[in-house]
Amino acid sequence: MRTDSGDGWSEWYPLAIDAEHGPDPDSAEFAAARLATEPLYVGEVERVQYRVEAPDPSRVEAELVETSARSLSTVEKLSRLARRVTWSTSTAGASPAQPTIVPREDWGGDACLAGNEKEPHYTDGVRMAFVHHTATSNTYSAAQAPDAIYAICAYHVQSRGWDDIGYNFVIDRCGAIYEGRAGGVDQPVAGAHTGGFNYYSTGIAILGNFDLVAPSQASIDALIELAAWKLDLSHVDPTATNELVSLGSSKFEEGEIANLFTVAGHRDASITSCPGTLCYPLLTDIRPQILEFGGAKIFGGGPSVVPPLVDQPAQFPFSFTEPMAWEFALTSPSGAVVVQESGGGTSGEVVWDGLVNGAAAERGEYSVSLVATTLDDGEAPRPVEETLTWFNPPFADDDFNLHEENINAIAAAGITQGCSSVFTWLFCPFNDVPRDQMASFIARALDLPPASEDYFSDDNANTHEAAINSLAEAGIAVGCEAGRYCPSETVSRAQMATFLFRALGLAEVDEDRFSDDNGSIHEVSINAVAAAGVTVGCGDGTNFCPAD
Repeated sequence: MRTDSGDGWSEWYPLAIDAEHGPDPDSAEFAAARLATEPLYVGEVERVQYRVEAPDPSRVEAELVETSARSLSTVEKLSRLARRVTWSTSTAGASPAQPTIVPREDWGGDACLAGNEKEPHYTDGVRMAFVHHTATSNTYSAAQAPDAIYAICAYHVQSRGWDDIGYNFVIDRCGAIYEGRAGGVDQPVAGAHTGGFNYYSTGIAILGNFDLVAPSQASIDALIELAAWKLDLSHVDPTATNELVSLGSSKFEEGEIANLFTVAGHRDASITSCPGTLCYPLLTDIRPQILEFGGAKIFGGGPSVVPPLVDQPAQFPFSFTEPMAWEFALTSPSGAVVVQESGGGTSGEVVWDGLVNGAAAERGEYSVSLVATTLDDGEAPRPVEETLTWFNPPFADDDFNLHEENINAIAAAGITQGCSSVFTWLFCPFNDVPRDQMASFIARALDLPPASEDYFSDDNANTHEAAINSLAEAGIAVGCEAGRYCPSETVSRAQMATFLFRALGLAEVDEDRFSDDNGSIHEVSINAVAAAGVTVGCGDGTNFCPAD
C-alpha cells in the first residue's frame, strides 16, 4: 500500500498477513473472524492505493478507518501524555506497582466497538506474556499514537469481526502504556493476539514494525515495567518456562505440549516474524530485567494441578527471589482454616490430601493465602491470594448444578467426554449444543452401528460425521434440507424432542402437555417425550420453551 499526502506518492509499504494473530481456534470470536492483513496507520493523506498479487484479486477489499473527530484535541493529547510520563517515573514500592496506563476512553476504545460491545472473556489466570509488534508505521508522533491504536481497534472489530482490539496492552514509541482489550487491566482477560494460546496469556504490543528498525528504549522500559507488574499479579516468574497445551496454531497442533518462556515472542507460538527481527532477540535481556524490577517477589503458591480433584492430593509449590520467612493458609468455603504451615528459605511446598479431620473435604471455593517477608530487611512482596474450586470428577463446572447427577451418569456411560479435548475437566453445562454434537450423544447412547453410506454433503471431515450418518441411517435424523445436515446450527428444545422421539421409538399420546407448543411441527414429539418422563418442561412446568 502507498499513500499521497499532496506531495506525491510514498514508497510501497508491505502489509503482513498473520492468520494466527487473532482469537483461539475453538472460540466463538474465531468463528466470526475474517482473514485480513495487519492494519497500516497512514495519518492525514489525500489518496490511498493498494496493490495485490493473487490468483483472484477481485475478492480483496480495502477497509478504511476514519480516526478524526472522535477523541481529544492535539493539545489535550499532548497535555495528558506529559502528565502520564511524569506519573510513570514514580518509584515503585516493595512489589511492582501498577504503571500509569492510558484508559480506553482516552484513545476511543469504546467508540471503536461501534455499539457492538461484547462481554469480556475471562480465563483462570495469566501464566505468561506474549510480546508483539503491530507491524504498522514507526513514524507516528506522540499525539498520533492514540489515533493509531483506535485505527487498529476499529480494524480488528469492524473489518476482522473480532470482539475488541486483539491486544491486552499497547505501548507507543514514547513509552506510554495503553489499556487494550476491555475487561480490566488487572484481570485475566482473554485477548486475540496469539491464536492457540490466548487463554493462558496477556498480549503486549509495541506500536510499530521492528523487522528493520529496533524498538525505542522508552518502549522497552515501559514493557519491563508493565510485564513486571502484570506477571506479579499472578506470581509468574518472568525467567521461567511453561508447559502449555496448545489450542491449535501453525507451530503446535491442538493438544500438543508447547514449552514456552513466560515472556515470549509471538513467533515462539506461531510461524510468524512477530515481534520483528530486531525486537525478538531483545527478550533474552528483557526477562531478567523484568525479574529485577520492583523488588522481592513470590512465584507460584497455587495448586500445581488445576483444577484439583477431591480424590487426589493438592500440591502448592512456591519460590522466592531471595530467602524469606513464609506463612501458608488454606481456608474452606465455610471459613475454616484446613491447612496452615510456615517456614523459611528460597522455596517451599505445601501438600494437602483433601481431608479434614479424616473426612473428605467439602466441595466449593477455597481461599489460598501465602505471605512472606525477606530475611535480610523484612520487605514484604505482593502476597498470594487465590481462589480454587475443589470439585468431584469428572467435571469441575457442574458441581451443585441441578443436572449434575445426570451429567455424571452419561459421562460414566461414555456418552459425553466433556466440551474440550484440552481442558478435560469442563462440561460447559450452559453452552448451546450444535446438531453435530447432538448426533454423537445419541449415537453413543444407542450404540448405533456405522452407516453404509454418506447421507449429507455439508458434514464432510466433520469430527461427528460418522455419528451423523448413523442417525440418518437409523431414521433419527433427516437433515435440515435436501442433502444437508447443518451440523453447526444449534439444536432447539423442540428439535431435540423430535430426535429423542425417533431415537427412543416413542408412541404418540393424546395428552397436550404444554401451552406454548401449539401448532409446532414438533408438538407430537414434545408431548410424547413429556409422557415418557424425559422432560418436565421449563419454568413452572406449564410451558416447554420450544425455541430455546
